[in-house]
Amino acid sequence: MFDTEIAKMDATEALTSLASMHDLRTRADLEILRLAQHFADLFPDPATVPDHVSLPGGERGHVYGGAGCPAVAEFAVAEFGAAIGRSAGSAANLIGQALALRYRLPFLWAQVESLNAEPWKACTVATACLTLSVEAAAIVDRRVAPIINTVTPRQTCEHREGSRLSGRPRRCSRRGRPEGQGARCVGRPPRRARHYQPPHPCCDRRRDPSQGNPAPDRGRPGRVG
Repeated sequence: MFDTEIAKMDATEALTSLASMHDLRTRADLEILRLAQHFADLFPDPATVPDHVSLPGGERGHVYGGAGCPAVAEFAVAEFGAAIGRSAGSAANLIGQALALRYRLPFLWAQVESLNAEPWKACTVATACLTLSVEAAAIVDRRVAPIINTVTPRQTCEHREGSRLSGRPRRCSRRGRPEGQGARCVGRPPRRARHYQPPHPCCDRRRDPSQGNPAPDRGRPGRVG
């Protein structure tokens, strides 16, 4: 297949060969992610290794995949990058993506392992969710995994921002409603109520049907003159 002269191919042969190359690349990318995960397992945080003695300036562990991912020995990252022709920073990003898919985005990782999702797209989502909490990343995972092949980078960002809002504590807006009666919980108060300040008790003049209109305010209570 690799010795075939491309110039002699017709359209059908070219597309067939292209599809075959694409499938090989997808499988290769999947294996690279699996090897990155295994390599990280082989070099955990040195502080977690039994009988390890920490020295000043010695090797430390670093979390590359975000909250919920295990730490990896920092010196191992450079060795991993040298094996695939990447810098230490690029290798750290790849290891972080692989670990994030395993620990933070399990539904998306299942799609990748079953060859129903492109590994590079899954890695893009993992990077976009790097700063999210575990709970927010789980929301993105459930939303994006079924549509990973059609989601755009912009939609990924929208899902990410939506997960941020979903993870925030809600505030209750009870304007004009008694406690417990139809109180409506919203993410933020209505625009016209954002700067609302409750009246001071001395200035609160509520209408009393039995006494008619309230008397005009002639000064603060207790003031003489």
